[in-house]
This record gives sequence, structure tokens and C-alpha cells, in this order.
Amino acid sequence: GLLGLLCLVPEAAMPLRSRSCGLFGHTALIVLCTVAHQVVGQQADLCPATWGLYPEGSCTPSITWPELSASGRFRKPNPSAWTGGLGRLMDDTGRFKVWVCMSDGPCAGGIQKLFCYVYDEYDEVFVPWGPNSCLQLVDVPPGPPPAEVFQPGGDSTFDADAPQSSALSSEEAFEQDTLLASQQLGWDLEATRERMQYQREFSGLIYAISTQYPQEFAGSAMGRNPGDSATVWLKGETVPGGLSKLVDAFNSQKKTPVLVVTGMKFSTQDQEQRMSDLAEELESSQFQGVGAAMLPGDIILVTLPASSEFPPTDQTDLPPSAGGTPDPVVQRLLPGMDPYGINLVFTDQEVDVDRHARGGRQMYSDAAYDGSVNVCTSGFSVRRISDGVNGVTTASHCTGMVHYDAEDPETDFPLYHKGEHCGTYGDVEWKGSDHSEPAEFWARPDLKYSVSAVTTAFSINDVYCVYSRIQALRICDYVFSTSVSQSGSLGYCAGRTSYSLVAMDHDYTLSGDSGGPYSYSSQVAGTIKGAKYLWYGWRGTLSRADLFPDALGVEVKIA
Repeated sequence: GLLGLLCLVPEAAMPLRSRSCGLFGHTALIVLCTVAHQVVGQQADLCPATWGLYPEGSCTPSITWPELSASGRFRKPNPSAWTGGLGRLMDDTGRFKVWVCMSDGPCAGGIQKLFCYVYDEYDEVFVPWGPNSCLQLVDVPPGPPPAEVFQPGGDSTFDADAPQSSALSSEEAFEQDTLLASQQLGWDLEATRERMQYQREFSGLIYAISTQYPQEFAGSAMGRNPGDSATVWLKGETVPGGLSKLVDAFNSQKKTPVLVVTGMKFSTQDQEQRMSDLAEELESSQFQGVGAAMLPGDIILVTLPASSEFPPTDQTDLPPSAGGTPDPVVQRLLPGMDPYGINLVFTDQEVDVDRHARGGRQMYSDAAYDGSVNVCTSGFSVRRISDGVNGVTTASHCTGMVHYDAEDPETDFPLYHKGEHCGTYGDVEWKGSDHSEPAEFWARPDLKYSVSAVTTAFSINDVYCVYSRIQALRICDYVFSTSVSQSGSLGYCAGRTSYSLVAMDHDYTLSGDSGGPYSYSSQVAGTIKGAKYLWYGWRGTLSRADLFPDALGVEVKIA
């Protein structure tokens, strides 16, 4: 039978997302725990206050952490393992830092019945914690979708009427973009092919490091050119043993090793909090809609409008830096903050730009009183996670998009507003229709790509390509910053700040491109937000597609 245990534990010892463990009280929580025993041939769910309550060896997986990381199980869009930091459950010794939930193993039962562990950094083993059904560490994807249905009013899950696809396969799209990048960036074709394959694999490594070691991870960068080493920056002077093993396992299979740089003062998480703090402090004085960008090396870039009190900053060819003599203007404007690494630039330029809605033909509004029509661009086909309803994304600041400019021989058809978000997870919205939304996107006026994956980790100098519908061009560029905040000026985003954006080296988009796709090959990256003036240059900005589930409750459809 079941053996019930009554556990009295302090509130701080509870998982952050425990919702179904019978919690009562305030300063202390009573948790009804059950030890795993066989009941009518099935194992009972354990809802433990802490790990280590399972009998030794009863649920321990045979896989090691390096093997798990190298297996690709964390890779989206179809992961079979999830991980994250323990946060306030982390002990002072550093022995237990991360949790991981797996779909396979002695106590798991597939995606719908994940079993979770904490990782013992000292003994390098997984310590059983309990089933995800109780701990709720992972938002489990829905089970098999219901039967395909067609519902008027934009709630379609019907794909059967989709035309025969002419979209390129993943391999064909990779070759197309490899040729394009080699021409635009001046690289040898074979060297480009190797470099972009390396970028894919390095992105997987960075996803593993950033999720397993969030308190140490301080940024990453691909080499600028083929053959250049990639770099990972870490907070502090030591490299955790498990992280070192991840890098060593990666390097053992590569001609060009990843370099690890220690000694950073702040982690990426620290820097994002500092960006939020400085925006709040500056907005409490004379500045409005303050955004910022983060670079490796403890650097934060802030651009502010110039005034008689703060004239435009003289442009320099030097890169931004941390250390040295603190900027007295930073100290004056941000007296409550550590000025280390904060680089201020004052400019007469407009600082933040949402791509104004005009000139495109993909999605458009009803005509205004003066006959004008607002136009934006669609991004990617998506599916609502909760019920499988299909739709298509664009930018949230694209107000009033109610028509889709259909492909011949179809006539234009209506769009129905489903949801929008302008804030923590970017600038995105999605629309439904009474038509099918296949897992494809226009990469050029004459080329469609099938979607094969979604990028889950970005590094400086990653290369992605944007489709500017207004110019009928596909243009490839480097990532400039992997964490950007930007104030909005249009529609739902007016007066709101979007976070978690990615900035590119250049701005190659025009008004009317908002919401359009960034990708490399068939792996989608995000959708066009607009542009931001950073360190004496305009940088195109995008909302990350891997954050659509958090922003809208939808996920990009995969072919």
C-alpha cells in the first residue's frame, strides 16, 4: 500500500512552482508526501518537499550528464529532456544547482509522465526528486492533437486543404542560405557551409550551458569568420566541473575549439536585471522609454536623447568597454548603481523605431477615413499549445491587421485577432483564419522554406538572414547583441518596452516589414520588431520565436 509521510518544511525549501502538493499555511507549509510504492502494478506519484526520498537506485537513470547533453535531448522543437536552475533551493555548497526532467528512464513514462532529478555536482550522479506531474517544473506539451476540425471565425486546426507544397526542404534551404551568406559576407562557399553547421552545434552547447549554469553563464560569441574560435564568458574565476565537461566533449569533436573566458563580474541574468534597474532609475527622472543592450565582457549599452544638458556624444571607433575610470555622467544619472561596464551615448537620432505600417502587401488593415491602409508582414505559422488552433504571427505594434494578401489563385481572406504581447518576451501577436497555415514561410519572393526547427540560444556573431518583403530581398547579417530592450511607439506597443530582443549588426528592413521572418535555412530565429540606435549605429531588432509559447501560448509549426 501507500506509505504516507507528513513533512513540515520552511517555505523557502519548497519548489518555486509546487501547486499540487497539498500546501497549507504561510511561514511553514505542511506537505503531504508519499513514498513511491507499487499500487496495483502502478507507481504512485511522489510529491516530495526535497529530493533523496526514493530508495537508492530505484529511479536512478544510467545516463551521465555529458552523455545527456551530447544526446541532443534538450534540443527544441522536440525535446525529451528539460533542465533549469534550482534558484532558492540551491544549497550554499554548490553541490546541487540544477534540476532535469526526462521522458525516459526507470520512473518516467514518456512526455506526459516526466520524472525529475537534481544533479549532484560532487558525485556526478542524478538524484531522484519526483514526477513532474506533482513538481510541475516543466510545462508539458499537450498530448496527441484532437481530430482535425474546421471552425469558422479563425479557429481552424484544419490542414487538409493545404496546397501541394513547393517549399524547399531543410537541406535545400541550408544550401540556398549558405550560398547567399558566402556571397554577402565574402566567404568561401565550403568554409561558409562548415561555419554555419558549426553555428548550429555551438547553439546547442550554449543552450545547455545557459540553462544548466545560469548563475555562471555571462555570454557567448561565434568567431567572426570561418575558422575563428567561438567563446564562452563565465562569471567568477572558476569553471564548474560539469560545464568543463560539456565544453571538453564539444571540443573533442571539433577542429576549432571553444575558448572559455572567466573573470566576469556579472552573469547574463545579473546583466538583464541591471538593464531593468537602470531603465527604472532613468525613467524616474527625465528620460522616457529607456532601453538597453548587453554585450559579453560585462558591457551594457544605453542610448539616450541628447539635450542642452547632455549634448550628443562624439563618435568613437573604439569598442565599448568595462573597467577603467567610471563615467561621471553614469555616476550622476545612476547614483544607486554600480557604473561598471555601463556605456552611455547621447544622440540627436531617434533612439527606438517600430517599423511603421505602410508599403507592404502581406497583411493589411481596413482603409482609414483618408483612404490609407496600414500594412505589415506575416512571420511564421503557429499552433496554440492548449487546443491546436492554427494561426500566423506578426508584430504586436501592427494595429488593425484584418486581411491577408493571399497567394494566387486564392482571393484575399479575413484575419481574426487571437492575442498580442508587448513586454517581457518581445513584440508579437497572432491571427487566426478560416484557411490552412502550413509550416512554411517566404524566404524570398520566389522561395518558400519548410520549417524544421526553432533557434533556442543566440550568440554574438551568429549569422541569420532577414526577408525584407518591401525590398524583395533576403539579407544575411551578424548578431550584435543577444539581449536588448526597446521602447515602442506604435499600436499596442506605444509607451511599452519590449524585452528579450536580439539586435543585428545592421538594419536592413524598411517600413512595412514589421513581423517578417528572420531565419537561417529552415531554422527560424524570430520576427522583425524594428530598429534601435546602439553604439553609433542602427541595429535591426527581432523578437525571438522560441519565446512565442511564453508570449502568446503558441508554438511555431514544424514541418
